[in-house]
Amino acid sequence: MTQLLHVPFWLGDFVMAQPFAHRWSRHFKDEKKIVVVDPSLEKLFERSGLDTEVWVLGKKDRGELTRRLKAEKPEGAWVMTNSLGSILPYWKAGVPRRYGFGGNWTKYLLTDRADPSLLSLPQGDRWMKAFDLGFEGETPRWLELDRSDEHPPHLLVFPGAKYGPSKQWDPEAYAGVIEKALEQGWKVTLVGSPDEKEDARAIQTHLEHPVDDWCGQYRLHELLDAISDLKRPLALANDSGAMHLMAACGLPTLGLYFSTAASNTPPAFGEVKLMEAEIECRPCYARTCPKGHYDCRKRLGVDAVFLELSSLA
Repeated sequence: MTQLLHVPFWLGDFVMAQPFAHRWSRHFKDEKKIVVVDPSLEKLFERSGLDTEVWVLGKKDRGELTRRLKAEKPEGAWVMTNSLGSILPYWKAGVPRRYGFGGNWTKYLLTDRADPSLLSLPQGDRWMKAFDLGFEGETPRWLELDRSDEHPPHLLVFPGAKYGPSKQWDPEAYAGVIEKALEQGWKVTLVGSPDEKEDARAIQTHLEHPVDDWCGQYRLHELLDAISDLKRPLALANDSGAMHLMAACGLPTLGLYFSTAASNTPPAFGEVKLMEAEIECRPCYARTCPKGHYDCRKRLGVDAVFLELSSLA
């Protein structure tokens, strides 16, 4: 008998899905298991330690997914995304048991729908509560790190947020924290994707002395290899995929929340502290500020953020 798990294709959602993925794998230890992974996350999935067959298929490969499902004939499919494109292949292929939450319409394509009231739980907990598979246990970290206090802290700053600017702290504020870190003798590196080069440049314009910039320098799995060579790393990030990934890798991580809420998408595991802006109109979950003022980004002070970082170092 074959069981299949379709993991999310967004980085942050993928990381938050890991505790359930490990519990699912242990629950079906005596059955054939297949995990469907987006191509962008293939190398990261290799670090997860899950003993499964892997189908690397993206959004453009849904026809191929349907074909493989019809040939494989799995007994159950656990679909951790809610879009029509993700769930439809399992319905088309006639997979007997289709588990998930689903959206307003896609829930009707599932045979075993999770209780929608569980959507009020933190995202990393929803699947754990929805389908009781037992086998509690820790999710392994993805990196072995040198945390010795013989070295000064090495602060990794992730200024981007793919979702939009309403989730990003101001460049001048990031620069203020970096200046304080440098004054304390810390090392500092800006980190992000090629799309975040402009965010890094904006921060550098507010610094008296430029810091290392890794934005666009590494692919995701290469970045983890580079971080594994650092001494005493810790991370500062907006609510983003990078925040979830750094926590999962075992870095002490401080996450900043502006348009979103820490109660909804906290990291599923790792050593983390979370700070939220206190303002009436949040969380709005908008990509850009509906009111145009971005006041939530101004409610977190540099001193307060650096104090929290220091407690993690």
